[in-house]
Amino acid sequence: MPTVNRRAYRKYGKTTVRFPRPAYHGQRLDWCSSPGIECGPSTAQHFCEAAGFARVIEVVQERDVGLYAETRQIASGLSCTGRGCHGFMRITCTKS
Repeated sequence: MPTVNRRAYRKYGKTTVRFPRPAYHGQRLDWCSSPGIECGPSTAQHFCEAAGFARVIEVVQERDVGLYAETRQIASGLSCTGRGCHGFMRITCTKS
């Protein structure tokens, strides 16, 4: 199982959790799972499942995260830095 950032708080009760600026293996989660593949909601779904949740219910993008933090793709494991490396402002996952 991948190491996901469990720094989160309950927003909608016991079964739904919001992950602000989610991280994967110590780096900000990249917007895409692999280079240009399964971006946005698909990547967020992989993240939610890795964190023990059934599905994603909210995704908010943060553009050009790579200008100040390295991102990591959840499927390929590749890192990205610089302009064009996008990430997530937040992901909200639910168990139901």
